[in-house]
Amino acid sequence: MTENKTKWTAVFLTFLVIQICSISTVFCALSKPEISELNDFKIKFQENVNINRIGYLVMIQLTQTLDNDDRVLKSTGRFYFSSEDGYLVHVDIARLMRLKSDGVSFKILDKKLLDDHSESWYLLYSESSDMTKNIQEKFEPLYTKGRVMLVRIRPSDQPKLLSSRIIHQLIDEELLPPRTGVKEFKIKLGGVNPDIIQLISKVSVLKLVETVQTLQDFQTRFVTTDGNASTVAWLKDEFGKIPGLKNIPSLFHASMFLTENVIFEKTGILEPKTAFIVMAHIDSTASGAGDKAPGADDNGTGAAAMLEIARLLEGVDLPYTVYFVGANAEEIGLVGSAAFAKELAKQPDINIKAVFNMDMLADIDDNEAAAIGDDRSKWLVDLFKEVALIYAGLNCKPVIDSSLAVSDHASFWNIGVPALFTREGHPGLSPYYHSIKDTVTNLAPTLLEKIAKANLATLLILNTPMN
Repeated sequence: MTENKTKWTAVFLTFLVIQICSISTVFCALSKPEISELNDFKIKFQENVNINRIGYLVMIQLTQTLDNDDRVLKSTGRFYFSSEDGYLVHVDIARLMRLKSDGVSFKILDKKLLDDHSESWYLLYSESSDMTKNIQEKFEPLYTKGRVMLVRIRPSDQPKLLSSRIIHQLIDEELLPPRTGVKEFKIKLGGVNPDIIQLISKVSVLKLVETVQTLQDFQTRFVTTDGNASTVAWLKDEFGKIPGLKNIPSLFHASMFLTENVIFEKTGILEPKTAFIVMAHIDSTASGAGDKAPGADDNGTGAAAMLEIARLLEGVDLPYTVYFVGANAEEIGLVGSAAFAKELAKQPDINIKAVFNMDMLADIDDNEAAAIGDDRSKWLVDLFKEVALIYAGLNCKPVIDSSLAVSDHASFWNIGVPALFTREGHPGLSPYYHSIKDTVTNLAPTLLEKIAKANLATLLILNTPMN
């Protein structure tokens, strides 16, 4: 038995040697062009093996309309920026080929492996010609449209981004399921509602300022600091004191650092799967300030207004659900709001009708706020303008501009949800923006009060109390 086994082993080895020699002979007999062709085949085969792991940053060349918004969302799940050039999206090879088979024109701006986190794409928003020049020198944009520039940077370059005071948005590369954009929420304003008047009259300037002061006293709320963690804990405790609210855990990674949003749900009693979002970012930053970033206006004011609205809705039965979202890591690229929007986009049974984003509300009280939206949000901007004047005596400057994706509302524009961005005067910024002088002493609390009232009143017009 052993002898036969040895014999057949020898035969097999002899056969293997002959085959190897034959292959080598054939390969050696190939001409140089044939060897080159064989090598090209090997490379293409390897590329085909890896092609499913490549993500493409693409400009879909469609005219910017609501119908085309929906067309893009149905193909890609979300977009990051839109202009007359088209829609900036991130796709894999399957979605890219689907776009091609559907006859959609597109341009590939860049590509990298889907699981490659050594570099990231960002959209940067320039505030001046000097800032544009600064961006071009530091980051070499892949694409530029007006004040918006697309760059690709390493994590080690992020400190340069933060120190330069450039507003930026991280391109989240996770592929989302296809979806349809949210349609206008039909509402007739009608006459003045005395119940809403009574409720918004309870907005307390003292409470608002007290909250901003508490947030300022954390010294800094930058996302990677102990001050940020303390802010999260304090806000969770404050929301937790309000009966009828349920905490929604929201952990996510920001710059390789695990952190969380502060999210509480007030469940609607008629249609709990239909919802509105009231939000404000809770982190802060200050250029060249070391461990100091008081962030009173940016964005202690928005966080204070959000908390005050939640307090005033205690015991009020609403037909639709309201999510109160303290978005974290806004200052490093809208990361927290993008994480929450992404989770909502994965739940097709939840129907978000509108988002109220409040960011920087108390620079100078000139009795005017900016109400900013994209085309899908125009109805919400128009409604807010009317409600703000009637209920809060506040004038509004309406701005419809999808390039103003400079705060957390943009994360919802990107998935086709109407979102309103209210802030102090536009286009100017506070002289204390992102500085250690952004403190309570430099605020105009009366403007904060009016903008908080206007947001609450608009929410209640759309989500009218049932008691």
